[in-house]
Amino acid sequence: MDVVLPQSVTVAMIVSYARECIESGISMYHRALHDPQEYLHSLIERANGNPKYLVNGLLPSQTFYACSDGKILGAIRVRHGSNEQVEQVIGHIGYETRPSARNQGVAKFMLQWVIQNHLICPKLISVEADNWPSIRVIQSVAPTELSSHYDEKLGTIRRFKIEP
Repeated sequence: MDVVLPQSVTVAMIVSYARECIESGISMYHRALHDPQEYLHSLIERANGNPKYLVNGLLPSQTFYACSDGKILGAIRVRHGSNEQVEQVIGHIGYETRPSARNQGVAKFMLQWVIQNHLICPKLISVEADNWPSIRVIQSVAPTELSSHYDEKLGTIRRFKIEP
């Protein structure tokens, strides 16, 4: 498994990944299906901090994809900076695993890779309190658990601090 930047992902790879994610209920990839080239371009621009791509409270962020045999197995994002949404609900780090690649260590691999290769300061990572698979992934990197937060849409959010 390799970790790559959006520049290394083909349109066919992102379309296949987005389609499977959407079919399983991960709705954030609708834009990737509508215009995959623009979607990948927007990830590059967000990483560069281009204000045109940082609307509605979005922060600069770097996206990485875990890939194997020409297929995206998962994505992980590291947000730079902070705001209330990051501090209380979504954290600095967010990830998901392709539904057909779950329970294969993809999320754990991506999180460990980000910590070893990208983190230079402590970051928050958050998870819905009933998402036990993700909680186990987070706990595998020995984080410090912080106070929980209640979000009206998502319910109780467990928050953790991860050190580089």
